[in-house]
Amino acid sequence: ALGFGAVGAVSGQLLAVVAGTTLSLWALRRFWHHRGADHAAFDTAPVYKYFWPALVVSFSVSTISYVDMIYVRHYFATEFSGQYGKAKMIAQAFAFLVMPLAEVLFPKAAGDAARGSSDSRRALWHAMAVTAALGVIGAVVCTLWPWLPVRILAGAGNTTAEALLAPFVWAMLPQALVALPVQFLLARADFKRLLVPLALLVAAYPTALWLWHDSLLQVLAVVGCAGATALAILIWSLWHVER
Repeated sequence: ALGFGAVGAVSGQLLAVVAGTTLSLWALRRFWHHRGADHAAFDTAPVYKYFWPALVVSFSVSTISYVDMIYVRHYFATEFSGQYGKAKMIAQAFAFLVMPLAEVLFPKAAGDAARGSSDSRRALWHAMAVTAALGVIGAVVCTLWPWLPVRILAGAGNTTAEALLAPFVWAMLPQALVALPVQFLLARADFKRLLVPLALLVAAYPTALWLWHDSLLQVLAVVGCAGATALAILIWSLWHVER
């Protein structure tokens, strides 16, 4: 908006991260000066035992979320990859609406795992149902009026993005649902149910995109199938939690 181009956009994003981190540290300021706390006695081994598998899961989910853009930029002309990127930006905006549900579910799942309770699993199914309902509503709106969010967020003259938006939102819906069981299992430190399925998917997903990329719609079909496969594997895993 200020006319600084890509440099301004990246700088703005960096400043946003710095500002968010600063505000978070300020909100946590009382923990840095906790009187009577013996910080020298704190055992960091359990933290890093949790950190490394969580890092693998986060990397796998990020790969699944963004590898399609790499393929589109490589195999398609700039004008088409740009339109694909705009459609993806808008579709992800709808998908990210469910993240607060995942973040609120995390402490409940962690607490219930420590107590041996199964209440959080019922909360997870409820959150997934709400997410699915909101996602379908958003996808129907984008199907009926695909031009509206594109013109609001990207301006006029993006006919390819308008044509791609509806199938993009439908294809992204399984990935939006995947965030909830992933966060649930991370909160329970139940990595065995995540690492192997995600590793297989990370290997299969780029391979499928390499084999099937004849059109942008074909790429979206692969995106949707990958998300649906990941969701099915995670739902199957959830049935065996605490059984």
